[in-house]
Amino acid sequence: MPYVKKTVRAGNYIFTEKHFAMRIGKKKIPRGPNIKKTSEQQQRINEYKKRRRLLWIFCTNFINGDKWITLTYNKGKRPDDMDGAIKDRKQFLRKLRDRYNRNKIPFAYMAMTERGKKGGIHHHIVIRGSADYNLIAKAWERYGGWQAKTIGVDNIGGFTDDILNLGKYFVKGRSENSEKNYTKSNNLRLPKIDIEIIEAQRWTSKPRPKKGYDILDVYDGFHDFFGRPYQDYIQVRRC
Repeated sequence: MPYVKKTVRAGNYIFTEKHFAMRIGKKKIPRGPNIKKTSEQQQRINEYKKRRRLLWIFCTNFINGDKWITLTYNKGKRPDDMDGAIKDRKQFLRKLRDRYNRNKIPFAYMAMTERGKKGGIHHHIVIRGSADYNLIAKAWERYGGWQAKTIGVDNIGGFTDDILNLGKYFVKGRSENSEKNYTKSNNLRLPKIDIEIIEAQRWTSKPRPKKGYDILDVYDGFHDFFGRPYQDYIQVRRC
C-alpha cells in the first residue's frame, strides 16, 4: 500500500508528515452533504489542523529581531466575552495599520487572543520588523498594560531564539483547553507544501535529514485522531 508524504517548507524549518493512503487506487467516492453537526472529535481534528497551519505560517514569516507584543487589561476594563476582546484587538490593530500605511511601511502580523478558564483575557501580537512603541502605548492605554519584547533577544515564555517553540507557544497559549481566537494580516507569505505518493509498503523509522539540516521532534507510531500509522518530524536548518 503506498503512503502519502507531505513536506512543508516554512522558513528555516521543514515539516514532514507521512501516512498511508487508504483510498489511493480506488474509485473516487463523492462526498455527500453535511447532515449532522460536527462531532466533538471532528472539532478537535479541525482545531489540530488549524494550529498546524498557523505554526507553519508563523515559522515562514517571523525571525529573530521581530517584535512580540502582549496586551493585558486593567481591572474593570476586561470585556465580558471573546467577542468584546476581538473588537478591542481589531481597533488596536487598525490604529497600528493606519500608522504604518501613512509611513508606507508594510504591516505584517499574527495575533492571538486567549481567555483562560478563570476568565482572564489577553492578546499576543507578533509584528514583523520594528514596532512603534509610542503608538502601542497610546492605542492601548484606555484598556490596560502592554509589554513589547524582541524575538531572539528577550525571554518570551521561556524562549529566546527558537522560532519553532515560540510558534508552538503562540498557537497553543497557556492551555490547550482555554478559549482562543487567531487572526493574521493578508500579506504574510505562505509555506511551500509538496505532496507525494510514495510507492512503498513502509517508511524508515529513523528518517535522514536533508543536507544542511538537523532532525528533531520525530514521532513514529499511530495518529491520535485517525488511528492509523503515522510519522511526523521536523528539520531545522543549521546556523
